[in-house]
Parts: sequence; structure tokens; C-alpha cells
Amino acid sequence: MKTQKKFDLNLGLIFMLCLCALLAFSGCDNKQEQQPRNHGEILIGDWQIENQEGQNHTLFTYSFKDTGKVYMAMDNVAFGGDYTLGKTDDGKDTFATTMYYNLNGTYEFEFSDDNNTMQLTETSDGTSFKMKRISDFSITPEAPENPVIDQNLLGSWKSKSDGGILYSFDDKGIMTSNSYEVMIINAKYSAQDGKINLKYKQGSPVEDSYSYSLDGDVLTIDGVEFVKE
Repeated sequence: MKTQKKFDLNLGLIFMLCLCALLAFSGCDNKQEQQPRNHGEILIGDWQIENQEGQNHTLFTYSFKDTGKVYMAMDNVAFGGDYTLGKTDDGKDTFATTMYYNLNGTYEFEFSDDNNTMQLTETSDGTSFKMKRISDFSITPEAPENPVIDQNLLGSWKSKSDGGILYSFDDKGIMTSNSYEVMIINAKYSAQDGKINLKYKQGSPVEDSYSYSLDGDVLTIDGVEFVKE
């Protein structure tokens, strides 16, 4: 009987030790989950400028990616650039951007308590303005009804010369063009009789058309050759 009691006591002790270890491990996980994100992580997402004296930039949306790329978008068109994170001599967070237009320079930035508003100050001249976080942003238009599709076009194509220009055509009637990550267009398209017809928006509606031909795995658009990825 004494042996059985001692055995039961040891089992109970082992169980309690395992339980304590499990709780301690869970507590560590919770502490890790509660650690605040750094400001570089919070910056990632889609933002619009709330106000800037003398100009209306609310037409643009700025998308910061975790790859170090930033895109300035209007409707179905985006212009790409780069950004890097840094700090001022007195420890304030900064990002420096190289953009096609507008948000181009070095900015101190500070988030609101809910991380959904960002105060920016340009370091060169002290210009200050706010950005607000937005959700559900996309430059892709709604797919057209009953699109005319050339099945041979479907998929992704890159320029034969250097691979820097990309075209993608899906079976829903949406085309994406990406020129060296500098300009990206998402458009509705139809393809028929050697013509690709595009409709998209950049402030106002735009219509465009390209001539194309296919020779095996080579696609030629307006005289430029592309190969299938």
C-alpha cells in the first residue's frame, strides 16, 4: 500500500510539474503575441493623404509593401517606387521615398494610438500632413460581362529582350501590364481580330488598343515580342 501511495504521489507531482510548464510556455507565447509591432511593420498597407495645403492628393492611394516597394495609385493605374526606413539623430522614425510624383523625399512619421492615422513631416522644409489607413483597396476593375477572349493569350508574358515588361491576361477579361515596376495598369480587355481593346480609369475613363499576333510561344504586341512565362 505504501508503494502504491508513493507511486500515486509521484504521478501527481509529475502531472503538476507538466501543467506548470505548459502554463509557463503558454504565458511566454502570450507575451510574445502582445509585443508591439515595430513602426516599419505598421507602415505596411494602404494610405491616403487627408490634407495638404493648396493641393488635393486624396485621389491617390499609397501602398507600402514589405518588399521595400511603394506604389502611388489612382483608380486602375499605379506608379511604383522604393522606400527605406531610418531614424533622425534624435531617434524619430523616418522613411525615404523615391517616387514618380508627390510623395518623394524623406519624412518623419508618427502613428496615432490606433495606428490608423499617420502624421508626416517632410524633413527638407517642415511640411506636415496626415495620412489615414484605408482597407479593401484594389486597382483591379470589375470584370466585364461576356468578355471576348482569345484563349491563346491567357497567361503571363514577359518581354523577350529583357523581361522587364509583363502582360497577364485572365479568362475573366482582366489584363495587367507591368512596365519595370514603374507603371502598372489593370484594365478590362477584349481580344479579337488581332486587336486587344482596353478600358480602364485614371481619373477619367481611358480606352486604348494594341495590335497583336501569335507565333507559337511568341506574342507580338505593337511590334514588341513577348515570351510566355
